[in-house]
Amino acid sequence: MNIQEAKNKIVLVKEKLQEMKELAYIDARLFEPDPETGMVPMEPSTAMKDYNPDLSIKLLTCWNELQKMVPSGFSIDGNLIRHLSFNEARDWHDISNYDIPREMGKIGEYEEKLVLVGYLETLRPEVSRVSEIVLNGDIDAALKTVYCSFDAKIRGLIKAKPGESTVPMIGKAFKDGLLVAPHSEHTDSIRNFLMGVMGYYRVNIVHSNLSPFRDSIVSSLSLFGLAHEAFWLLDACAKQH
Repeated sequence: MNIQEAKNKIVLVKEKLQEMKELAYIDARLFEPDPETGMVPMEPSTAMKDYNPDLSIKLLTCWNELQKMVPSGFSIDGNLIRHLSFNEARDWHDISNYDIPREMGKIGEYEEKLVLVGYLETLRPEVSRVSEIVLNGDIDAALKTVYCSFDAKIRGLIKAKPGESTVPMIGKAFKDGLLVAPHSEHTDSIRNFLMGVMGYYRVNIVHSNLSPFRDSIVSSLSLFGLAHEAFWLLDACAKQH
């Protein structure tokens, strides 16, 4: 995915939401009876398309334009969509005072995610290709995808047969010379690292439910970083052969 494009789009979404907030503003005091006449200046159920058709058209036009700007991994809350559909005075009040401020808060969170996903895109292609999955919030699927790429690459290099467990086969590959450490004195540490990363992913990612502790971009970055290092070392060892 294009991080810069997502950044540009979310800025446009923010600007359009701010415009909608200003268009939909209604002073809640208009819904209260006048202390002298007892009359209510505006009924909460007032149909805004009839009360102010020009402003209503502008608001809905903004909404239509906004929908074309929404970047991958960001979605608009159903409350805003529902209030725009009903289009009554009370809906406009809620849009301006509740719905859009809520969306603005989500945008702040989304912008933080973009920074973190930007880091993923600096990693190995086998890892960075899951950046959009991460941005969409499915950390578990992203980690499983990375594991499958890692497992397939190792098994191809060490010529593992169906039914053979990958982790012990890594150790055997170093013993048989299918994988060779760039420097012989580092063989044990590199072999153990590759076996450890593969074993961790296999046990804690593939065969277990993702821990709530890991189910966020911040807390899962270290796992993607481990995979990046593992892919790099694997290539280094394969090139030595």
